[in-house]
Amino acid sequence: MNQFKFFKGYLTEEIYWRTAMFEYIALSHMTPEHMFNICVMLNQGEGVIPDPYLGKTHQEWKGIFEGELRRRINSTNERV
Repeated sequence: MNQFKFFKGYLTEEIYWRTAMFEYIALSHMTPEHMFNICVMLNQGEGVIPDPYLGKTHQEWKGIFEGELRRRINSTNERV
């Protein structure tokens, strides 16, 4: 089924990350601290995850988490 025109370019499916405890957590349910820790791990290479991981490359995961963190920071700043 094709996406509606107004959904093009937007994520319509929930993205999940598998934690070190083998639990799947939706990106929308993660705390900013958890996302920040994942970004540090991906950028500094301290943690080793397969590339690709859950169907996405390291670069894609970095973009997803960094983008979501920026979005949350911007939305928090707009409310203040």
